[in-house]
Amino acid sequence: RTRTAAMFSNCCCDARENRPGAVQTLGALSVMEEQRQYAAQPADAMHTDSAPSTKGEITATLTKKTASEELGLRLEIFDNASIYIAGFDQRFSSAITRWNESAEDHRRIRAGDYIVVVNGRRQVEAMQKQMMDSETIDLILGRPELFNVVAEKNGKPLGLSMRYEDQGSSLVVIRIDEQGAIKAGGLNVELGDRIVAVNGKSASSEEMLKEIQTSRSPELTISRCPM
Repeated sequence: RTRTAAMFSNCCCDARENRPGAVQTLGALSVMEEQRQYAAQPADAMHTDSAPSTKGEITATLTKKTASEELGLRLEIFDNASIYIAGFDQRFSSAITRWNESAEDHRRIRAGDYIVVVNGRRQVEAMQKQMMDSETIDLILGRPELFNVVAEKNGKPLGLSMRYEDQGSSLVVIRIDEQGAIKAGGLNVELGDRIVAVNGKSASSEEMLKEIQTSRSPELTISRCPM
């Protein structure tokens, strides 16, 4: 179930979206441990200043044993530009685990990466179909730009409307209010950005919302698709 949270007042109001849920699971459980590890990397691995650092793109070729074999990916989809990898199911062998076991470290697929092209397709629905139906899957992925911003509320609402899924692990910015703390502080937040941690803690979407609500100066870890 997909929800939105509008922080245009000093309270946070949830409203259920009318469209279907946007979290797509391909043979995966709701796992967030790898996303926590990625968001919690030391400063030399993840830049935490006000300027984002581009992680670039990688290519990968996943080979299923059969077209119906599960990939073992947990995917969050909230737009038509990219597919966000929220986690993996590593309890069984799959095309993703086989790739990661054989690939060099810098070419391994990680929780938090963005899928932007699948078998030459860039439209999200077409990418999903290719991943479901094809035995050989050629991927282009973008490493996320990860950086922190601190929102000094000073009595203002945060000024963000965010979309999330009940069991999701991120908050997607879908609106920025001109009168909110984000705009007032001139912070580097854009439409489509994902909040993946609050005050250094990666958690479920609803837990991060609560942390934002109760903090006077929430530190937001932003993930941005670089492509």
